[in-house]
Amino acid sequence: MPREHPKDPGQDIDPAFCNDSKGWAETNKSFALHWGSMIQGILFDLGGTLVEGSDPTEIIESFLLEEGITKTRQEIASAVYQAERSFSEDDFVGSGFWREWNVRVLTALGVVSDRERLASKIDSQWFQRAKIRPYPEVTEVLRQLKMKGFRLGAVTNGMRTDIPYLVDGAGLGDLLEVRISADAAGRRKPNPRIFLYGARAMGLHPSSIVFVGDDPDLDYLPSQSVGMMPVLVNRKGTQTLVKNVISDLTGIWRFL
Repeated sequence: MPREHPKDPGQDIDPAFCNDSKGWAETNKSFALHWGSMIQGILFDLGGTLVEGSDPTEIIESFLLEEGITKTRQEIASAVYQAERSFSEDDFVGSGFWREWNVRVLTALGVVSDRERLASKIDSQWFQRAKIRPYPEVTEVLRQLKMKGFRLGAVTNGMRTDIPYLVDGAGLGDLLEVRISADAAGRRKPNPRIFLYGARAMGLHPSSIVFVGDDPDLDYLPSQSVGMMPVLVNRKGTQTLVKNVISDLTGIWRFL
């Protein structure tokens, strides 16, 4: 990462800790009974949970138009979906992930000419167009949580190089002491490894952590599977079958 953080999760994490996700999930079933009285830390997803930005289809469209390529938003959204589906949660994630992701989006759109160059351009200039900002209530709630003594961190499917834009650029740098990226953990959500990696970076057992995210499949269910208390931020009020739901971050106090 371009900036140092209070704890570099890559320095002292035993890979066996992260790889034995099944064993941890079984062990944590007994700890789940004690949620509430043991909560010491909170891990957050970033996009859609703590911060928002421009629609990815809008960003990609802007790059395409500069190249003289016209595609509808629906076509771009379909290509993004195809690119996402082409990766497995068990795939190793390295620092070149977003460039490869861009290549797959462009391939799905039928872009052939200068595809590699355009993929690199999108990667390097993405955050110049993303307009990342925290949701209105987020900064104050995080400040209150930190004052109460909770350890706070973030787990994102973004890369190490994305963190300064998603956290520091959004004014949350002093509030999130642990920042876990997909390339640091080697896996993306919903793979259990990245959640266990976050727990180890915090120095806490998963059963003492609340995980807050906006996606039932990427955040809620996998964090629950490793023994964390899951909370879903449902900002759009869409129908969901999960139990622990809040409409924005001010609702987090019900679970602490």
